Amino acid sequence: MGDDGDEVTPRAFASLSASDQAAAKNDVLECSRYDELENLRLLWKMVPDMDPNVTDEDGNTALHMASANNHGEVVKFLLVEKGATFGKNKAGNSPLHWALENKQEKAVAALLEHGKDIDVLDQNAQKKSSVTLAMDTNNATIVQAVLKHPSADKLGKNQSQDGEAGQEDVEDSESGALGGTASEAEVDGETEDGMCRVKTQTSQSLCVFGDQEVAVREIGLVDTSKTTDDLKTTGAFLWAASLALSRWIVDEKTLFQGKLVAELGAGCGLPGIVAYRCTEAREVVVTDVDSATYFNTEHNVGLHAGARENASLSACALDWTEESSWSETLKGKTDVLIGSDLVYDLDLVGPLVHTIKSLLCEKGEFLYVSADDDRAGLREFLAAMEAVGFTMERSPAPAAYLDDPFKEAPASYALRFPEIAATQFTLYRFKATA
Repeated sequence: MGDDGDEVTPRAFASLSASDQAAAKNDVLECSRYDELENLRLLWKMVPDMDPNVTDEDGNTALHMASANNHGEVVKFLLVEKGATFGKNKAGNSPLHWALENKQEKAVAALLEHGKDIDVLDQNAQKKSSVTLAMDTNNATIVQAVLKHPSADKLGKNQSQDGEAGQEDVEDSESGALGGTASEAEVDGETEDGMCRVKTQTSQSLCVFGDQEVAVREIGLVDTSKTTDDLKTTGAFLWAASLALSRWIVDEKTLFQGKLVAELGAGCGLPGIVAYRCTEAREVVVTDVDSATYFNTEHNVGLHAGARENASLSACALDWTEESSWSETLKGKTDVLIGSDLVYDLDLVGPLVHTIKSLLCEKGEFLYVSADDDRAGLREFLAAMEAVGFTMERSPAPAAYLDDPFKEAPASYALRFPEIAATQFTLYRFKATA
């Protein structure tokens, strides 16, 4: 075959002897394995029609070798310059599967950027997709790269419009449809783009959980700083899942005794407030991040703070993607986390799992309620939680958990929560393991 100092005379692969063909194939695999990019370039000068998809006896290609050993430039060379294809070995693993199993960040990035026909939902022989393998790495950069790949969008096609459910016309809020009182005001909200004017329509309701009456205010928001064409409504409304979680908390009140409790993605904060009012939790922290609705979280917390002696209730802004926003009071010290309908986007899975794992104490528990509506990311979230060491128990939410909790029982309850009649809700209990 010659060496680096020889003058290169290109030869067709078919013209090589059987032993030289075998040697050339082995050279492709070994150079890819050991990051010998210049030798690979030389080899292709010598044998221009060399197949980049040659395999060893186990079906491993040069791309497998480079990927498993984190040789990002070799991966790029094989994909971009030589047109290597994205096949599986005899064990059912693609190069991306191998890169993820070995936590190879540079190789993962190169494969996702330059690979054609990659499907991060495709499973290996162990029934693990690239998304699940990414979660196993516990590497935020890898997780985000995989979840942002276009092929991950397929999970979102049947996504429940969680961000829009309950975003009813402002007239619905003004009517006091939940049996409460309605009002209208303007407040300033901080956004990434600066200050915006937000017009709010509010409705306050009284719910009964256990032997406690719990008042909560719901809001409809209109950002008045936008043009008419851009005008959109959003809201901080009660969700059916939060009603089920609240009743579950009442049934599990002994779990909360003397504990530090935090609610994630609280919105109106009903479950967190119920944990404070209906259990003997020592401290409850209600968290959310959306600045346009967080003021309502604080408002509802303020309605109840101080109702119990020797116990505290507070609100805290907490961004799952910004660890610097996490309270030192919660990090590694939270006994019980609670949440409902938190997962509706694959991009949220990695940050949420990391947040849960980071906030819970060594033997902490996470109580989660979700609608079983095939929303994007739920399946991967459950797999990720188990992958990072949580045990999981699940059970259908009892029908009574979705009964009308409003003291002034509005006739429109079924219309306000149409998902209750059409959707099964599941209770998930995650326990941290040592």
